[in-house]
Amino acid sequence: MSADSTDINWSEVQPLVPVFHLLANLWLTEVDTEFAELWNSSAVLIGEILDEPPVVLKSEDLPELETEYCRLFVGPKGHFPPVQSVWGTAKLESSATESMSRYIQELQHLHVDEVQCPDHIGEQLRCLAVLLENRPDASTGHTAESDIVLSDFVTAHLSWPGELMTGVLAANPAAVYRQLVLLTETLLADLQA
Repeated sequence: MSADSTDINWSEVQPLVPVFHLLANLWLTEVDTEFAELWNSSAVLIGEILDEPPVVLKSEDLPELETEYCRLFVGPKGHFPPVQSVWGTAKLESSATESMSRYIQELQHLHVDEVQCPDHIGEQLRCLAVLLENRPDASTGHTAESDIVLSDFVTAHLSWPGELMTGVLAANPAAVYRQLVLLTETLLADLQA
């Protein structure tokens, strides 16, 4: 992300909180019936953002998609871990993990879920959503500090996924994962625009 991240109009981004929560849940959840329900219930929103009809998930699709999830994100080889430290340092646990852990600790009173991998893209999107939904109203006059935190967070933790997205798309993923990547890519590009 460029130094222009401080120029983001965060009040215009705030209405996207539900979308960032949706993306967080989709990235953090292996394909199962809950994933399918969340995806299918968000079809209108997904279609509007992507400007294409979203894939409809059926229960008979799930076993194949579970295998695809592992192929894309778990391995054993040629996979694309959705974790910042892996893309930044080629190993788990790095300064990105430490930084995300600090953000998560600061937001602990707002987080109810246990965090297994702090610098997972799903956790990063969830943190962004929480930061946005707790951004002070402009009438309070306290938005400047919050906006700096948001800009710093985006610069530190949401400027890395380009290689992940490119790799997943090049791997010819199942349609639902292609759309998940495009949805994420679109929203992150909008933050950087």
